[in-house]
Amino acid sequence: MNEAALIEQVRKRLKDKRFKHTISVQQEALRLSRLYHCNIENASTAAILHDLCRDDSIETLNSYVKKFNLDNIYLNNKSLSHAKVAALIIQAELNISHTEVINAIAFHTTGRANMSLLEKIIFLSDMIEENRKFDGINELRELAYKDIDSACLMALDHTIKYVIEKKEYLHIDTLLARNNLIINKGGNDEHKSKCN
Repeated sequence: MNEAALIEQVRKRLKDKRFKHTISVQQEALRLSRLYHCNIENASTAAILHDLCRDDSIETLNSYVKKFNLDNIYLNNKSLSHAKVAALIIQAELNISHTEVINAIAFHTTGRANMSLLEKIIFLSDMIEENRKFDGINELRELAYKDIDSACLMALDHTIKYVIEKKEYLHIDTLLARNNLIINKGGNDEHKSKCN
């Protein structure tokens, strides 16, 4: 499916504000992909589809959580479930099978240990796109264009604080992602410079 067709699929499912966010995430992902030499087409696809299910009702998301046999932690939690459900729907309904694209969508809200470059780009693009506003975002945006791992670490710290302040469920993947980045800080793992 070409980019225009994907955008049309997303436009049908999202409210105007969410669609505007999606296009901004795509533009951010393209800029970061060019800077870090990541596959542009994969970045564009993942960015366009990352919030495919974000405006679905909680009832609809819950039904998908059950249908796809996802963990019960995703029930009644749109913030977490929309990413996992979208990753499964794009495989089942849009015939997208590129593992890295699927993972970038599935983990764009939580991050995870050993994120690929594409996963880091989508995770960050979702947080720093031009419509986002929160304390520290300008520093995060600047860092994203200097050191993607340090920017991901800063973004994860922000996410953890935000979730704790809201007294919401903090996914273990977010903690594992943070710890993995700290352990590998300054390391030269295979994901730092490669994006297929």
